[in-house]
Amino acid sequence: MLIYKNYKLRKQIAEQWDIIVEQRKTIEKQRNEISQTEKLHRSLSKLIKCGKYKNQLFEKDGNYYIVMKCFDSVDRHKRKYSFVLHLYDITNAGRACRADVTVYYKEKKVELVNIDTYEQHRRLGLGSLLLQYIIHYCQVNVHDKLYAKMYEFSPITLDGVKAFYAKSGFELTDNNYAIMRFDTQDTPGVKPENN
Repeated sequence: MLIYKNYKLRKQIAEQWDIIVEQRKTIEKQRNEISQTEKLHRSLSKLIKCGKYKNQLFEKDGNYYIVMKCFDSVDRHKRKYSFVLHLYDITNAGRACRADVTVYYKEKKVELVNIDTYEQHRRLGLGSLLLQYIIHYCQVNVHDKLYAKMYEFSPITLDGVKAFYAKSGFELTDNNYAIMRFDTQDTPGVKPENN
């Protein structure tokens, strides 16, 4: 009889222990969610307070993103300026996309050397979001053309790259370039950047 009671008691203890383990997992998950929300709130508060990034901060599907220029170089002889843009996922604290851009001042054109979305962020429209930012940059700074090189070895294939640029309004060429032309004469209130 005593053995039976010990077995029954052990079974009840094991069941209670399983419940406690599940509750601990739930609590840990909630702590992580709270921590992530607090990080997001702190990050956004800092960005909003400084006001510097008002045209670079985006919200898409409940996640927050910011475009940051991370590297730049000037070649005065060729009159060009190159920089790298990163689209950061503030919500999940990581990079989502990157674009390599070269501005040719004399020709008033911008070349988008490449735009790449990191694997875990693909098919979410973030490459398009970064591309729209670059288009806006061209319009604000009175550039006449935006060239985008289309590579055959792209992770989304050449046909996918062509579709990506075509849906954004680019004209596709035979030599694997996509071109967008801007009518800077009709852009109200836009002044060229000082070089």
